[in-house]
Amino acid sequence: MLSRPLLLAVDVALVVAVLYYVLTPSGGGGAGKHGHAKQTYSAHTYSAHSFAPESLVPEGGDRSERPRRFRKGRGGGGQRQLASGAQGEQGDGRHRRRGGGSAGGAGSDETSGDGNKDDVGEVDEEKLQPDEAGTTDRTAKKKEQEEKKAARWRARQAKKQRRHNRKAIEDAGNGHGNQSHQADTGPQCGTKLASITCSAQPRRAVVTLSTGTRSHFAVTKLPMQAYASRVGAEMHVVDSLSHPSLSAWNATAQKGSSSHFIKLPMLQWFLQRYQQVLFVDDDVLISPFAPDLFSKVPCQELGAVVEAYHAPGWHSMHMRSVCELYSMREAFPHVCGSEAIKRARIFNSGVMLLSEAHRPLFDAWTSEKLECKILCDQLFLNAMLLKHNVCLHDLGTAFNLPGTQVRKMLTMKAGAEALDLRDSPLAHSCVIHLTVLPSKQHSSDYLLRRAVESGDVMQCAGTTPAQVAAAKQMVTQLPTEEYDIQKIWCKDARAGCMIAPPPKTQSNQAVAATDTGAGTDAAAMAAGTGAAAAVAVAAPASTVVGTSPAPSGELPPSALAVVRRAAEAAWDGRTVILLFATGDFMDLAFNWAQAARRLNIRNFVLVAMDEKLGDLLNKFDSPPGLLLPRVAQRNVTISKLNVIGERQRFGLRVLEAGFHVLFADLDAIFLKSPQPILQDGDIIGERIWGRPLSVVKKWGAGICTGFYFVRHTAENVAIFRKTHFMIAEKRKRQKKWQASDQW
Repeated sequence: MLSRPLLLAVDVALVVAVLYYVLTPSGGGGAGKHGHAKQTYSAHTYSAHSFAPESLVPEGGDRSERPRRFRKGRGGGGQRQLASGAQGEQGDGRHRRRGGGSAGGAGSDETSGDGNKDDVGEVDEEKLQPDEAGTTDRTAKKKEQEEKKAARWRARQAKKQRRHNRKAIEDAGNGHGNQSHQADTGPQCGTKLASITCSAQPRRAVVTLSTGTRSHFAVTKLPMQAYASRVGAEMHVVDSLSHPSLSAWNATAQKGSSSHFIKLPMLQWFLQRYQQVLFVDDDVLISPFAPDLFSKVPCQELGAVVEAYHAPGWHSMHMRSVCELYSMREAFPHVCGSEAIKRARIFNSGVMLLSEAHRPLFDAWTSEKLECKILCDQLFLNAMLLKHNVCLHDLGTAFNLPGTQVRKMLTMKAGAEALDLRDSPLAHSCVIHLTVLPSKQHSSDYLLRRAVESGDVMQCAGTTPAQVAAAKQMVTQLPTEEYDIQKIWCKDARAGCMIAPPPKTQSNQAVAATDTGAGTDAAAMAAGTGAAAAVAVAAPASTVVGTSPAPSGELPPSALAVVRRAAEAAWDGRTVILLFATGDFMDLAFNWAQAARRLNIRNFVLVAMDEKLGDLLNKFDSPPGLLLPRVAQRNVTISKLNVIGERQRFGLRVLEAGFHVLFADLDAIFLKSPQPILQDGDIIGERIWGRPLSVVKKWGAGICTGFYFVRHTAENVAIFRKTHFMIAEKRKRQKKWQASDQW
């Protein structure tokens, strides 16, 4: 039996429901007596345009430009209104448009289920008459509120756009090295130098400035000399103030006052004698495998690296200093304006490729006022680049990787899983700037030896056997000194700090370029990190599929055999469809496989992400799949947090091995072969307008990773490696973050 309190509660609830039903306006066309909007809904009430995404709204646009979406009006008939005030609408939505403005706003829509859409040419005067005292005042107040709301909306949109611009700038430089591109230094940069013809056989020089006691230079000088020899350049070390290149400096009042600008007259002197000059700071470590930059940067452009790892605010702060120090605010509004400064990007002067066309930048040191507090010559050169309308050729962070990032990538917490450095910017770097690294002498020695002996750092665009042999010979010339690099680097770190261990095998021997196309994958390591500008390697049509090396254990011979067998059944002999599942989705996986086989699609590999499904696949004579190697080796346990990241990681290994990869979710059932839509394009997928929001706001759409195709190219391998490393880094910082390749 029900208790009396429970019955009493039920009675009270029924009374409340009845009162609510009686007092609430009924749903019908027109407005209720309380002015509430009333609506009769049909299956076709809303047209497609009614839900345009907010991100597509123009910055600072009029309220009439706001994406059309329904909102309810409370006065003057209470019709459902469009936020847009445009007159006369085309479409098949069931709306009745009023030609004039109503009390609720201009251009209201009545939506009903009768399927009629009539344009009314005149305003219904009766509906504009106040139905009671004070309605006109309420209407005016309503209009004022609407105007305030519109102003607030425009302010929010402008704020969103500013935040989006800052995010776009940060994204452009936050990658672990960017593809070489020409940074905009103003309207039509380079017009003054466009007529200059580059010399066919220019005299080249590699120049560095190292005065005083610089113990690390005994190490960094060796790879500098080796690089100069490889590219046919003369090596010059300015190690004394009495050097001829500093004679002009010594003859001025600047002598003895400040050495912050001393490299300006020095480089002016060298540019009078050489057609091309590569300047590097003496604490710059050049990879033994660095390519020839001289032949890759046009002589009209200044080759340098934008400070990509600094936040946009850092660039804005220093650009304000540039504009103030060199009186540029009035003459260069496109650079020094309040909005332009927020988009400014400063390049680092520690690595610069110059030509004789850039002499005017350095001649100005005698006429410009030389003042600074920090980054003295760097800010001067950024200012002169703008004043002389010279284009900047951003080499990418691979050619000036700061020491802060090196230390971050090479240190880890004891007991934690080490990041795979082969997918990191450090592995693909060609030049490391030793700034802020402790004990530069020992740090440079360690990095150079590790690059040659372990092959997981500073591999740049890949190696050849001849380069490896020359690098090993160079290492024998390094000063011999005992030190503990872990103790040096972890001195000020928290307890448990350690250096990421090198791989067990020597990667240099594994990735040495051969005629089978392995060199293509080695070159891909630097594509998108700046080295792409120096080495452009296209995969030859005759590349032997599946012969390129893969990291030990992640694509072992048994797994490679399954992938190769699937590729042989493909329409092009190279495309592999990768599916991923655990034992809980066994039925869905086999349903997908049966549907595909009915379409004669056999080039798929079902990757089991747990032993339950893996054991079942092993019962097949020729299994259509395999157990994920990292799961088989007990290196990872699949969870909802890492399942997507592991999927992308294995796909990367298959891509590295020379195959084209088509990723598909198990609930994406094929109704016909995808071959026709995969004929053209390097990355093919479906556009989405959801997450990640930063990408959708920047590009207008994202890509759905439930079905997408990636062709084996150097650029795509680089993109996937960068993606994998970014996911691993984010998981390292945020343990509960769900690893997503779509992110």
